[in-house]
Amino acid sequence: SGYAVVTGASAGIMQAANEGAVDGIIAELKKGKHKKKSKEEIVETADFKKKLGQYSVGLKISLPFEPDHNPYLGVFATFHYFMVRKFFFGTLSSAFIACEGGWGTRDELFEILTLVQTGKAPLMPIIYISKNPKHLTDDVKHAEKTGMISPADKYLLNVLPNYQAAVKIINRFYSVVKNISYEKKNVVEIELHKPLSKKQRATLDRFMKSKGKTMFTGFNTNDRRIAFKGFNYRSYGNIRMLIDQLA
Repeated sequence: SGYAVVTGASAGIMQAANEGAVDGIIAELKKGKHKKKSKEEIVETADFKKKLGQYSVGLKISLPFEPDHNPYLGVFATFHYFMVRKFFFGTLSSAFIACEGGWGTRDELFEILTLVQTGKAPLMPIIYISKNPKHLTDDVKHAEKTGMISPADKYLLNVLPNYQAAVKIINRFYSVVKNISYEKKNVVEIELHKPLSKKQRATLDRFMKSKGKTMFTGFNTNDRRIAFKGFNYRSYGNIRMLIDQLA
């Protein structure tokens, strides 16, 4: 779909994601001037190596039981501290996908959810892939029931069964959003990927009538921009819900 893949650079699902990026690069190059070359020949070309550096990235943590990075990386770095690596994950990413994992996976998932929830990171698709996600959905429901998160916060997370559904969610998000700006105090501005259609304007009007009073004190829009003034910083989940509806 044209996105670079950034992983933790190790084996398993991380290696699979980087290998998928390699397969995508090879398939793209086979459509052009390298169409008569074998896979082995393509990976030796300058075109492949350039694209590998652009589309397959690994951010590894130094652990004694995971000494090596996977062999499908164009660019990689090794970090001693988890917190520094997480900073780079957050600043490099346009979307975040967590797959079934252990405490480290949950730590990174909740970290990015917290950063987006509080406006410290840009609003982006955050996805958890699992065929049996009850452990996570029960946790989210409990946090909402006990008032530890607001009802809108749960819309920051998409829980999905497979990677095909994840890619669909990311593509839908960026079919609406070109950029989200937080530059001015208490102002959140969405630059749209394309002008609002008549149907999208009707959706936007309905949404503002039902959610607007709790989200902002002022609001204006044109064909390619939606701006919330006096924004309530507990409302990022509502914006995420709006983007889904506009898609």
